Amino acid sequence: MYFVTGEIWRDLGFSGLEFLLALLVAAVLGIPAGLIAGRYRDLSYAVDPLLNALNATPQVALVPLVVRCLAFPIEKPALPELSRWAKAMESRAAFAVATGAKPSALNAA
Repeated sequence: MYFVTGEIWRDLGFSGLEFLLALLVAAVLGIPAGLIAGRYRDLSYAVDPLLNALNATPQVALVPLVVRCLAFPIEKPALPELSRWAKAMESRAAFAVATGAKPSALNAA
């Protein structure tokens, strides 16, 4: 439906703008930080474990943390069914944690 109404171009424009802004911020902060860490050996030793841990972590795993830290407002879910499904999954997970249920018991519900 996005192609029919032309809304896709607006959404693609916002996505492209967000990508370019994130790339610009990363370059402006990352290049000087890398040069400074490369220049000073003690600073390099101090930040090396943190950078190795972040490098080993899958980027997808950091998305919930970034969303929570930046407090993105979620005003309206894309699909009401998706919102209901997410709430159902949260309640199932909470039930499993509280009762110590096996994962196979969740699939049966």
